[in-house]
Amino acid sequence: MSFCASRIEPRRSTELLSHYRSGLFSRGLLGWTLLNSMALPPTIVRWHLAVEQCGVAQLIEDDTRMVSYAMYHLRGKASEWAYSALMTESKAFPSGAIFKTKIRAMYQPPTNEVLLQACFFSSRQAQRSLQEYVQEMRSLSAYISVGPLPEPIKVPTFLNGLRHVPARQALFRKVPSTMEEAIEIALVEDKSYKSALATPWQKPTTEMYAATPMKLATWMLSTTTAASAAI
Repeated sequence: MSFCASRIEPRRSTELLSHYRSGLFSRGLLGWTLLNSMALPPTIVRWHLAVEQCGVAQLIEDDTRMVSYAMYHLRGKASEWAYSALMTESKAFPSGAIFKTKIRAMYQPPTNEVLLQACFFSSRQAQRSLQEYVQEMRSLSAYISVGPLPEPIKVPTFLNGLRHVPARQALFRKVPSTMEEAIEIALVEDKSYKSALATPWQKPTTEMYAATPMKLATWMLSTTTAASAAI
């Protein structure tokens, strides 16, 4: 399955966030396959990364061949745009860096950093697993490249979206200095919590603590011997 890139129309950030939350993206062989006519900024970034990794796996080291490989995996309007540019100018994409820059300029909205930061600050765990929430926060943090967010902002943002109660309590006690440290603490607490739930609890019975006559006699003998030795 290949990436199907479509022209990104200017939309409000709230609309983009709602489409992102409603799960309009599905996982494919080469990253995220677009299911509608809009794409969030992470889609293009992930597509580039997926194409590069697949190219490395197929031992494509030449930069020109990598561009051809990436163009082969374009579909729809993105494919028409790329091959039209190539027919107009044979050296439209002389390197992979130029190809990446041009396709981002064509399909990535000018408010890319604003949308990424909006996604990051509004991210919530909700009904998802802790691992899924952590993956989203890590990805969004990595995509914000122009003005990276400081750690004192990322840590409370991660904590604010966290729903896992044991992890929240642990983070309030330990006060991590970086988001990665907070993630590690949350994952450890989640693992400990699941292990505790998996271990069956046995209610103590009176028989477990009842003293048998043999034990009582042994205890009295040892007490008497200790008292005699002390005298």
